[in-house]
Amino acid sequence: MLLNTVFFGMIVVGTERLNTAVFGSQVPGLLAGAMLAIHPLFLFYMPDFWDGFMGLAIFVWLTAAAVRLGRVAESGGRIG
Repeated sequence: MLLNTVFFGMIVVGTERLNTAVFGSQVPGLLAGAMLAIHPLFLFYMPDFWDGFMGLAIFVWLTAAAVRLGRVAESGGRIG
């Protein structure tokens, strides 16, 4: 269950980062992260298979990385 909790935290933080990058404001990112953190379906399945949370965490962070790389490519290679 500890491993699930770590991956769940990674999902919440990744969702916040992804929404902040997409919408350009921290408010939608924090709102999405908070709503995901209290979602009863995720909390209900916390003791189940850890690979589901791991797979979702990997997907969220790869999506956030792709959005960031797209922004870097648009700006001509400058990070920021």
